[in-house]
Amino acid sequence: MGIGFKGQKTLLRELIKYMVTLCISLVVLALLYLFINTIAMNTGFSHPANYNEREAEKLAPKLENTAKVTADMIPDTMSYAILDKETKQKTAGTIKEKDLQLVKKKIEKKPYVNYKQKGYLVIDRNEEYCILQYSLRADFSSPLLRKYLPNYELTSICILIVLLIVVISIITTYFANRLRKHFETLNVITRYIKEQNLQFTPEFTHIKEFDDVIDSLIEMRDALRSSLEAQWRLEKNKKEQIGALAHDIKIPITIIKGNAELLSLSIQSEEQAEYTKYILGAGNQIEQYISQLIHLSRTEDSLTIHLKKAFVDKLTETLQKDIS
Repeated sequence: MGIGFKGQKTLLRELIKYMVTLCISLVVLALLYLFINTIAMNTGFSHPANYNEREAEKLAPKLENTAKVTADMIPDTMSYAILDKETKQKTAGTIKEKDLQLVKKKIEKKPYVNYKQKGYLVIDRNEEYCILQYSLRADFSSPLLRKYLPNYELTSICILIVLLIVVISIITTYFANRLRKHFETLNVITRYIKEQNLQFTPEFTHIKEFDDVIDSLIEMRDALRSSLEAQWRLEKNKKEQIGALAHDIKIPITIIKGNAELLSLSIQSEEQAEYTKYILGAGNQIEQYISQLIHLSRTEDSLTIHLKKAFVDKLTETLQKDIS
């Protein structure tokens, strides 16, 4: 039986194995994600979150000392605005007015202002302030990728989520297919039992819960086989007894028919001849029934009935004679 197999596993053990495999795969994927990000930063494929802030600090001395700040001095990763010192109104630049509200409040206290992952650097010039706006997110170094893709952080997170789904799907499908094979083994056994094919050799799964079910199915198979064998023996004995009895009945019927035929050859009245005819007819019917019984006792087939058209008046006449 399956219970006695060495190294037998359980469904709990398989579940733990699935969880451990899944966790290890996710950790490896996370480490791979960090490694690729590090390589992307080191090779210049992407810029870290503070890259634009450092670039703004490098650009600040130039903008502070130049005679006039123009748009061509500002990198495409930044926006700028020129504010009048007295009125704090924007006189030039690409920063939206709503983004400047917070900067205007803190312009004299802090040279750096951060808000909603955007950074602002205030450069104090002679009669004006130059404000640089830049992103505080990691981003692609390529202008083309920045144009057609979301920022680097969002893109990499989306890729990570897709990879997580793929890894989880692959591992789950692998373990699900293993369990499906075991369920298919149970289906095969139950199909054999349903078809009364009871000579099969079961294949155990080496998983305790499945093998326990297989053991139960084997016990049911053996019980069913014993029951069917007993039923077959009973049916065989019944048919042998019916066959023997039919043969025994044929002897007295033959004697009755023989005597009736002898009586039919003797001188009889019309009424006696009619009775003798009834005896011979009934004897022929009994012989037909006995032949059918002998046929049924010798074959596994059931009695075949052949239907044919008949006249009701002839049937009624025959019934009237038998009744009378």
